[in-house]
Amino acid sequence: MSATGDTLRMEAANWFVRLQAVDAPEADWQAFRDWLEIDGAHAEAYALVEDLWVSIDDLDWPERARVVPLRPRRNAGRSGRRWAIFGAGATAAAAALAAVMILPQQGAVAYSAPQAQPRVVQLADGSHLYLNRATQVRVALKSASRAVEFVDGEADFDVAHDPARPFVIAVGDRQIRVLGTEFNVLRHDGRLTVTVKRGVVSVTGDAAHPADPVTLTAGQQLDHVEGSGLTKVSLVDPQDALGWRRGVLVYHDKPLAQVSADLGRYLPLPVRVDPSARDLKFTGLLFIDSEDAMMRRLEAFLPVTAERTSTDIRLKAREHN
Repeated sequence: MSATGDTLRMEAANWFVRLQAVDAPEADWQAFRDWLEIDGAHAEAYALVEDLWVSIDDLDWPERARVVPLRPRRNAGRSGRRWAIFGAGATAAAAALAAVMILPQQGAVAYSAPQAQPRVVQLADGSHLYLNRATQVRVALKSASRAVEFVDGEADFDVAHDPARPFVIAVGDRQIRVLGTEFNVLRHDGRLTVTVKRGVVSVTGDAAHPADPVTLTAGQQLDHVEGSGLTKVSLVDPQDALGWRRGVLVYHDKPLAQVSADLGRYLPLPVRVDPSARDLKFTGLLFIDSEDAMMRRLEAFLPVTAERTSTDIRLKAREHN
């Protein structure tokens, strides 16, 4: 099982220091490659360690934390970037690197979940990001701010309370600001939905699209069409919005177009609604499963047929005999 959080970062730091020795044995390199292959998060943690070392001269270190700077060097026997440590043993270097690792991240780190499965990310501030399938975000944690760029997809944010560092999510033409709360964000095909499970969330326009802030509390949901002033706030059961974490999609009288857009995020082909079925609405549960299983369930609930082509899956109204 792969380590997480602080343990994972310390493992990455230890590997980084261990492999700086000019005479590091080949067995160490093989063990390191095996460690990287356990989980993609290992490679991300190691890349963060390297980035932190590169930027170490830009940090303001306290007097007690003296760090011996690294010098780049090449090793003809191995590919990739190598570093040599001058004047400091591995123990001192590991201690210095550990000090770096507990500082806020200095640059944005990209996180993504594949279409095949969700992913959980634990941030250095104690916040958790539960990324739904086919989701991309970029996170930058700094000493006075916590910033997220939400590219696409869906995520449940469980944000650690920190009054000194607001948590701000840039998503399309809107910004979401919180101090500590749990909420779900869905952004896809120009549609933004924010659902609050716990705490208070403020949604406002970005610099290029000013808009009055909308304050959401537990049980409230905001729907917004990007590029327009269309914003709607309604009362919902937050557990419905978070149903995807339990492997189920929950709908109450939703247009079939919205259902099809959601399904397209879970399937290899986009799902489109034929004009013959555009007025249909759906209420029910859809388990997140294989393409065939999900289409069969939708056909059982609604008078539609699902036709698969090489480019999409089209939902058409069922012909009456």
